[in-house]
Formats: sequence, structure tokens, C-alpha cells
Amino acid sequence: MEITDRGGGSHNWSAGRETCTSKDHIGLFIKYWGRHTLVVGGFGPRFLGNAPDPKHWNIGPGDPIEFAVYAPGSNTPLVAVNTVAT
Repeated sequence: MEITDRGGGSHNWSAGRETCTSKDHIGLFIKYWGRHTLVVGGFGPRFLGNAPDPKHWNIGPGDPIEFAVYAPGSNTPLVAVNTVAT
């Protein structure tokens, strides 16, 4: 699973791991992963101020947030894009 903020500038980052080319190294805390439900509990410590530059990653109103989930053995993700509310 990967969550990506495509807002541009410091609002352009990825958390989780889609492929081994993900470079931001932001972890995801998964609270629950069931057949029809996935609950993300938060982001890892690199997102929460422990990055080399704590102001590097941001989330802001209007940012397009992409959720990509891969099924076991699949190379094609199920992708949903939502917009951060104000």
C-alpha cells in the first residue's frame, strides 16, 4: 500500500511502499486490513518531524491524495484519489 500527496512542492511525498524505488521512507501504521476494509492509523516518525528537514512533508487543503493498494501477486494497484478538505 502507498499513500501519495500530489500537491506539489513540500506537498509531494509518498508513505508506505509501492515499489523499492520509493524514496521518502515514510512508514504507515495499519490498524486493520480486512477483506473490504483498510484502516490507516497514522504515519511513521519520519513524517512527524524526524525527517532530515522536518518541514519537508506537508498536507494541505485541496491536495490530491492518492491511495494505491496492491492485491497479493498483482502488479496493478487499485487506486483511489481524494482531495483534502478545508
